[in-house]
Amino acid sequence: MKSNDIGLYQIYGTHHVYGSNVLLYINRTTDQNFGSRLDSREVITENQDSNNIKIYVGRIFSDMGKMDNLSERIKWAEAILIHSHAPAKNSSNISGNRIYYTESIHVLNYNNYRDLLPEVSSKRWYSTFKNIEILKKIATHYKCKIQEDENNYGVLIDNGLLWFGIDNELWDTKQVSLSYGLQNDDELFNKFKKYSKKGELYTYTYDENKEDNPYYFVNIDLEQNLSIEEHVETIISELDTIIKALRDNP
Repeated sequence: MKSNDIGLYQIYGTHHVYGSNVLLYINRTTDQNFGSRLDSREVITENQDSNNIKIYVGRIFSDMGKMDNLSERIKWAEAILIHSHAPAKNSSNISGNRIYYTESIHVLNYNNYRDLLPEVSSKRWYSTFKNIEILKKIATHYKCKIQEDENNYGVLIDNGLLWFGIDNELWDTKQVSLSYGLQNDDELFNKFKKYSKKGELYTYTYDENKEDNPYYFVNIDLEQNLSIEEHVETIISELDTIIKALRDNP
């Protein structure tokens, strides 16, 4: 597939609350061309004024020539554009979880970009938080790879015994920037609760069909007067204590 067949698109049309000819949706396509991706999209076909839908496509380019990791660049551009503009029909990325993961998102919009801002960046939000740099250092210390899915962004420590990172639900609802946790296990949970004394305990079920199998999280408070290195040292000490307790027999 040619690189100019993929990128970002905006959809404008009628919304029952916001009126006509408004920004409804921003999305990306990296594994299909624009035509295939847009074919039969419900945001178009189910619109009450579908004959007046307008679509604008955008492609990522650089004055430096060919770019590496084009799909990844498109993903980050989509995240910051959705967060900055909050289109009526978008749900993911509105809260901006992903834009805290990197400070390097800087999108410049050229030519016919309609209602989009001419320039958006993640730096404003990223610079407020130390959590990403802390997570990277924790991952390095425990020799773990940071993993991302729709629910969280973090690492599995000690062969999955303990998870550490950013849980999107806790971020959205409680503004918890970092937490650690484990999946439901009565024996492990009793130890986990006993040694997790510094933060508040949260319970969350990702799958409504598995309400008896929740995840437990404890938030980590980041004191503003501490450096990243001091935070990392404190967190590693706390995690090591909990991991040891989880491993030990009763």
